[in-house]
Amino acid sequence: MPSLPDRPKRGTGGFAGHFLGRMRGTILALMVLLLPTEQVLAAAPPKAKKEPKSPVAMVVRADHMLARNIENEITFSGHVHLVKGTLRLTSDDLIVFMKKAGKGKTLMEQSKGGSSGQRVETMLATGHVVIHTPHRVAYAGKAVYIQAAHLFVLTEEPVVIQNGDRMSGERITFFTRLNKSVIQGHSLMLLSPSKKSSPSEKGPGMGPARTSGVH
Repeated sequence: MPSLPDRPKRGTGGFAGHFLGRMRGTILALMVLLLPTEQVLAAAPPKAKKEPKSPVAMVVRADHMLARNIENEITFSGHVHLVKGTLRLTSDDLIVFMKKAGKGKTLMEQSKGGSSGQRVETMLATGHVVIHTPHRVAYAGKAVYIQAAHLFVLTEEPVVIQNGDRMSGERITFFTRLNKSVIQGHSLMLLSPSKKSSPSEKGPGMGPARTSGVH
């Protein structure tokens, strides 16, 4: 009787076991946070059993990390690089404000365990902020992320580039789930003569924005 092929082994995924480690004198902070998945609006075929939705992991890398349990916040500083799905963010510093941790647990323990009670409420990115989405890129000196509304509020010379068109103003609301930006105060829009230019192209005179380290 022919032998049956072996079943493929499952990968051993999981969160990083250490958030701080010394690598030749440099501290690398790595944190994985769980965020609710985006709702799928398209109709799907009926299933016999409903499978639980996989949470969207948010990974933050930085030179330094400091967790404050009483304030329910985690501060990242130095070459901050955040990845959440298709969204990429880089900045000099980032403060992540969490919902209150469960009784008897620290922010690190609850974030590592993926508890439903531990979620991001808001984030504050400062210094050379660059936000990349599949169709847009934004630059600002300061960006505040509001998880409940799925948007960034950009200030300090904010600029959004979409299909080569450049939009600037005193304050820009940058929606992450919608292809939409709301510009307030002394708005300026420069239309590109060619739609073939990449949204990540940056012209002169765009303030403190930088594109290094984002791919």
